[in-house]
Amino acid sequence: MAHKYIVFLAFDLVKNLLVVDPEQRLTTKQALEHPWLQDDSMKHTVERLMYGVDHTMPPPIKKNIIRKRGHEWDQDASTSSCSEILPTSAEKRAKR
Repeated sequence: MAHKYIVFLAFDLVKNLLVVDPEQRLTTKQALEHPWLQDDSMKHTVERLMYGVDHTMPPPIKKNIIRKRGHEWDQDASTSSCSEILPTSAEKRAKR
């Protein structure tokens, strides 16, 4: 019986999120306060999906970013030396 109730709550949330009229549609705050998302297990899942990715990703490593862009210069180079390598907006327009 509890399974049918959970399915009903999930259906109710989705149905209210898909309302065409924005005035009648649930807001983000209302959606997050919906009974289906108030279960402790579901709260944990929502938090993990919304915030977990950002908190677990390591910051980009400059060396890898430089390699992806095809630049080869010392990792300790200052930003001013990097900007000398990159084309200016005028140079980009001139190439068009």
